[in-house]
Amino acid sequence: MKTIIRLAILTILALPYSLFAQEQALSGQQLNKYYKELLNTYEVPGLAVAIVKKDSIILQNGYGYLNIENQEKVDKTTLFGIASLSKTFTAGLVAKAVAEKKLKFDTCIKSILPGFKLYDPYVTKKITIQDALSHRTGLGNFSGDLIWYGSSVADTTIINRLHHLEPEHGFRTDFGYSNIMYLITGKILEQVYHNTYAEILDSIMLKPLNMRFTTPDYNAAMMHRNLAQPHINYEGQTIKQPYLSWDNMQPAGGIFSNVEEMSHYIQMLLNSGTYKNEVLINSKYLKKLWQQQTPLNLSWLDKQLQTPVNFKSYGMGWSLMDYNGHKALYHSGGLDGMVSQMVIVPDKGTGAIFLANKTTALPTVLMYDFLDRLLGNDSLHHYPTRTHALLEKIKKPEVNKAVTYTSTQDFDTDFYCGKYYDSLVGPTTIYYENDSLFLKIKESSIFKGYLVKTDMLSFDLYWPNVPSLHKGNINFEVNGLGEIKGFTINLPNPDLHFDELHFSKQN
Repeated sequence: MKTIIRLAILTILALPYSLFAQEQALSGQQLNKYYKELLNTYEVPGLAVAIVKKDSIILQNGYGYLNIENQEKVDKTTLFGIASLSKTFTAGLVAKAVAEKKLKFDTCIKSILPGFKLYDPYVTKKITIQDALSHRTGLGNFSGDLIWYGSSVADTTIINRLHHLEPEHGFRTDFGYSNIMYLITGKILEQVYHNTYAEILDSIMLKPLNMRFTTPDYNAAMMHRNLAQPHINYEGQTIKQPYLSWDNMQPAGGIFSNVEEMSHYIQMLLNSGTYKNEVLINSKYLKKLWQQQTPLNLSWLDKQLQTPVNFKSYGMGWSLMDYNGHKALYHSGGLDGMVSQMVIVPDKGTGAIFLANKTTALPTVLMYDFLDRLLGNDSLHHYPTRTHALLEKIKKPEVNKAVTYTSTQDFDTDFYCGKYYDSLVGPTTIYYENDSLFLKIKESSIFKGYLVKTDMLSFDLYWPNVPSLHKGNINFEVNGLGEIKGFTINLPNPDLHFDELHFSKQN
């Protein structure tokens, strides 16, 4: 009996110490200094962070600068493009529509959008909203993004071209991250609510959450006085990047927000869909979004850092993992030059968001660092320091390969010039101007490149308007008469799949 009493006393004594250690690990004062140091280590111009509990704020702050030129400071109200964190909002709107009996998760897409067509008649007929939200359509990661990226084409045009995409997986067998399927989900919401996506988002989510400056409207965001500027690494230097409009992809990645207002959103999620006594998302259907739908592999970083993660999966609009025995719900987002990361731990009633204005791993490793601190591990894994050392170690040195380039004076440029067409990106022209050959995708504001000849039918391809893209290669094809019949582009990239394109010469 005495032993039991002793154990009970020790447990009671240990509990406050554990909570105290957790509070110390999440101390705003300590974290402010820590985040400022990491900003310099990772060479990121600006960072905004919020750590919140169900009913209180642990930290809301900005670090560094809006951009590297004028060095105006980031604060908690600085607007960032949150990119694919938008998908969590779109999934929440679907859950709201299901609660209102306007939809079901297993509603077939074609029953709402009769003109919808995928690569296969069976898949076209059977695919549901749940399939779209959980990325199990059979398409590969980011398949078809060149249709809309940097383009002003209408969302209806994007959807009409979708059937030209080839599947990478079997239907409902594997994970294939799809921005376009979230666009389609947004169009379904517009049909059932008889309103635009922006208006639906505003009335159901943004106004009740008092998110006054959060918007999916690109032009409205660009007018904001406190807007972070995207940056990338280019030839060893940090350079500014222009924003690209995602107005034709709002439900997938078009929202702009700040950490102060995203704190309201996180608190609503932590309180089972309720904010200030108003139910925004029925808890039953919110939990449905957080159930496993599609298995995910552990990331390269998980394996390298040996994180205490046993499994990952995707629900609907949310990624899921167990971290040290706790269920964590998270999502990342990436624009060209901007990265976001959000995470919540429901059983701890705590969540966090990290927004950076540079393409960087920092928000992701800060998520893991936050989880370590929140869950009270005996010793932190020091993910930011270890990841930085790992990234420095694997940096690839630039190698100048010996390539012979041919002057345009040494070959017939007219042989390659002309009008071409691809079923995904539309009309394209190759033309001669100022002693150079250029390629211009008509519907794109950024994809104008110049060609440098390396062989009879091969050219190097450079995209000066997209410095984040590496050099590509164009390979021309000829028919039996020796005439150009088309070309392909070889440019390996994890997000933009140029191998999906095949340009045919137009007479």
